[in-house]
Amino acid sequence: MEFNCGFIEDNRWFRYRAAAIIVEDGCVLFAGNEKDDYFYSIGGAVHMGETAEDAVRREVFEETGIHYEIDHLAVIHENFFKDNMGIQKDMDCHEIALYFVMKSRGTKELKSNSFTQGVRENMYWLPIAELSKYRAFPSFMKEYLQSEHAGVEHIVTDERIKEGYKYPLREEAERLLKEAESCNPGPWGNHSRTAAHCAETIAAKSGMNPEKAYVLGLLHDIGRKFGKRHLGHVSDGYSYMMTLGYDDVARICLTHSFNEKDISKYVGNFDTTEEETALIEEGLKAIELDDYDRLIQLCDSIAGAEGVMDQIERMTDVKIRYGAYDQEKWDTNITLREYFEDLMGEDLYVAVDKDNYKPE
Repeated sequence: MEFNCGFIEDNRWFRYRAAAIIVEDGCVLFAGNEKDDYFYSIGGAVHMGETAEDAVRREVFEETGIHYEIDHLAVIHENFFKDNMGIQKDMDCHEIALYFVMKSRGTKELKSNSFTQGVRENMYWLPIAELSKYRAFPSFMKEYLQSEHAGVEHIVTDERIKEGYKYPLREEAERLLKEAESCNPGPWGNHSRTAAHCAETIAAKSGMNPEKAYVLGLLHDIGRKFGKRHLGHVSDGYSYMMTLGYDDVARICLTHSFNEKDISKYVGNFDTTEEETALIEEGLKAIELDDYDRLIQLCDSIAGAEGVMDQIERMTDVKIRYGAYDQEKWDTNITLREYFEDLMGEDLYVAVDKDNYKPE
């Protein structure tokens, strides 16, 4: 029986780990699973009596099914963090990891058949230039891979000093939506579920975090909890999510209605106070739209209360109900559909199972 180099004492957890940096075609390899809402590096605990080099080769093969060769030792990483789930839930964690750069094979093809915590472990090639869009650890990876280095680097990160999740876990998001529906019942609830379904599905096929996308889609209209408001639901949602510490959701509450970041193109009634209008305008100016903003904007344009709608039919319905629909916003929504179809390599309506999906 193999013994990992580490220990657990009371609420303290320590591990000595070997990890791999595997880069192919501008992407770095991470792992993920259905229990954790983040991506993590390839690697694992060093066994008693095992060298770090042997450990990383073993772990890489176990997770990818490929015998990668070591190029060089790159980083000695000391990491302090507090986990929110799994066997490390609520524990003070201290990890020392040796990161090895592995030799490129010139292909992203893997033979992964890995399991962790009793669930399938999936491999993800994340674009290095876009790592900041993902909840991926270690947090130093993007900066490290985009700069030059001479010799082994010693990096210390303390995740304990950071804020907690900037969006709720799936179960909490679903609870928040049900609570909001009880305050203001209406078709907007199932519209949100449809948007969440579409967002999760598209994200999974586009190299994004599907769990985060699901939550953002589910709560993009959460401001409707506070009554039948038009533009007002944008500021209500933003303020509500900020009070809960869910900054990522608050951002989506702002951006989902403005694919051009122009408040004047809002489709609906301007029923906000001067302060609320200023909050929306200033918030939009401070944001540079990313793929999560674009994803929820797209999903909002195809999500109906009874299921996925044809985008043109959905926008036409909105135009009929409100009397107008800005042409530039209309055209941008179509462009977003084409953008994500290119990322997925698949027709949008096929990907989200338009003909069969129904919100529950």
